[in-house]
Amino acid sequence: MPPEVIRLIPNLSVSALKEKLDKVLSLWYCLRAINHWGSGRLDQSKAIYTLIHDFNYSKSAAYRVLNEGLGKFWDRQTRNGATTICLYGLEKVAQYFNTWCGRYYLEIHIADFVGNGNNRVATQRAWLYASFYKPQGDKALPISRASVQEATGVRRRSQQRYEKVTVKSVANYANRKDVRGRMIPILDLVSGKCRQWLVHKRLGNTYHCIAYKSARGMLRKVNAALNQSWIRGEAWKSRRFFDTVKSFIKCLHRDQESYVFVNVKDRLVEGRREWCIA
Repeated sequence: MPPEVIRLIPNLSVSALKEKLDKVLSLWYCLRAINHWGSGRLDQSKAIYTLIHDFNYSKSAAYRVLNEGLGKFWDRQTRNGATTICLYGLEKVAQYFNTWCGRYYLEIHIADFVGNGNNRVATQRAWLYASFYKPQGDKALPISRASVQEATGVRRRSQQRYEKVTVKSVANYANRKDVRGRMIPILDLVSGKCRQWLVHKRLGNTYHCIAYKSARGMLRKVNAALNQSWIRGEAWKSRRFFDTVKSFIKCLHRDQESYVFVNVKDRLVEGRREWCIA
């Protein structure tokens, strides 16, 4: 019986995009879906057949990407004329990218992940990019296009193209309080060809991936094993956005220009996401 869903691991997806290995990781996801019983071993001829008929790969593309991923995401063994694909596990792939797996899987229907025969590569790449964002229901903070490009390696134009299908975004606006404590907009001067005008300052958008959040499964155990095998010290990073005043007060590593989320009753425009400079 053919599989129904693809399970993405956000940190691996982002790392693959940055290192230009998105095609190989996408095939690894597909092969893991085909190997739904979890043995990690697939007959190559049957795997190629399934990739062609259920995952919209051409025969040449399937073999080409298989060769690219040898020694990175899988090995091949030939015995008695039959070739077997031996998939690497989560921990080994995470070690290859020098990253953790993350806290959850994202589930996508196969038809959504592979697109059609003409746009399969672009569709897969868009879903890998979308996994950088939190799914619906999880708290997500504003982020600028420049920060997204730094984190994922995806340029601004490509971000906009990928988000048309895989991501929902919401605009955020910056406010401040005057001497009387009233909320007023922060204005930016915009220059056109013939004139200049003031607009309400925009912060980065808030993004959500439209894939479904799945149970963590083996991720906790894999991340624990990775923590034991590595000694990684991460520098403290300043925070810019805070959901409550309480979290802002408690944070010792605030950015010089920090914002606190504005309560619904205090917003200048009803229903819009607004932040007040702290």
